Amino acid sequence: MSTLIIDQFTTPPSLFHVLILEGQSQYGANNRFALDLDQALQARGHQVTRAHFDDATFNDVIINALQGGGTPLSLIISFNGIAKELTINDTPLSQLLNIPCINYFVDHPMKQYSRADLPIEQHINTYVDEAHVGFAKQFLSQHFNGLSGCLKHAGVQLKSAKKPIAYEKRDHQILVAGSYKPFDACWADLTFEGTPVLTQLLQTIVEAQIDDPETPMGSRFLSAFEQAGMNTALLDNTLLLQLFLRVERAVEMHFRGGFIQAAEDLPLLIAGNGWEKFKKPSKAWQMVGAQQFDWLLEKIQQVKLVWSQVYCFTQGGHERIFYAQANGTAVACDDMPWLRETYDDEKEALLIAPNDFTAGVEKIGYWLNEQPTKKLEALAKGGQAVCLANHTWQHRVLEIESWVEQYTAYQTLLHPKEYGVF
Repeated sequence: MSTLIIDQFTTPPSLFHVLILEGQSQYGANNRFALDLDQALQARGHQVTRAHFDDATFNDVIINALQGGGTPLSLIISFNGIAKELTINDTPLSQLLNIPCINYFVDHPMKQYSRADLPIEQHINTYVDEAHVGFAKQFLSQHFNGLSGCLKHAGVQLKSAKKPIAYEKRDHQILVAGSYKPFDACWADLTFEGTPVLTQLLQTIVEAQIDDPETPMGSRFLSAFEQAGMNTALLDNTLLLQLFLRVERAVEMHFRGGFIQAAEDLPLLIAGNGWEKFKKPSKAWQMVGAQQFDWLLEKIQQVKLVWSQVYCFTQGGHERIFYAQANGTAVACDDMPWLRETYDDEKEALLIAPNDFTAGVEKIGYWLNEQPTKKLEALAKGGQAVCLANHTWQHRVLEIESWVEQYTAYQTLLHPKEYGVF
């Protein structure tokens, strides 16, 4: 767990002028995070400039932030490390200005290895899962000399033009989001002709992860290679990334496909790519294909239950959990270590054992169909209380302030003369 101590009732130690960088974002999720973080920062008194790399006005926004005559930039925040792309004369802007840059990685750091391993002193790399921090330090941050730690996902109470729907009048569906690929196809992707040793290694990792999903996947992946006598430091990172993605997808599709197949009688609203490949979809389901994150947020406020299926997080939670709970929607999620420590089962969330598909589906069906709506609503309110007390974007702003304080102390130790100590 993070060791940062946060006092929610004090004013910020100093106010920042924050540059939030936006870019390409799958389903628009990261850009929604940027919007909600922007509003939380401003509510705390900080000045914010947001700039999107694909916007025609991007250069003008950056120039105005640098030369506009207002408060100088003092902090850069980018999701998944896209601040790497903002350079002047091949020097990252944060390094040029000597200000901290928080690279907020919101998925497994292996997927952003080229942005997580930059030897830039001004960078603070944060990860949404405590286990990701250790992985990044062990493997991806061989050259990184900034700070790193955990900054989890978050949610926010959404402001809607429409009057909130009373819980008893909400749509009697279960929202499930995520892509799909048949497990057989994922398993085939682990096969490399002419390299049976590598094929066997990848298959062994997948089987072990399925049997014991509570072991962080990144750690298991590295350990398996080391035990097989393969030095990952000597292997191409692009190759390792592709292998990791195949392993992760196979594990995820084992669990996701298994649960969905068992849930043929549940009224599922399924959003995501690839579901047209699912064999024999139930008539009780509605499949709507890939949707933007804002669509998902609208639906979250209309359904009674969100079922979040994520199997690569052992010491963190997914944004769908926090956004659903913040808006008073009940959540079913994986019975993983951090979620188990955070939520009281059947009082604040429904914790679903990963490997028991039938029991998990029966548990969700019982709560949706056989329990009184008031009891499901109480479950939703229990989860909402936990989320609003710990996992909103306002809480992440407090943690960001603490990271900047820690960065300043760190820089003072490294450069005492520059920071006026001597």
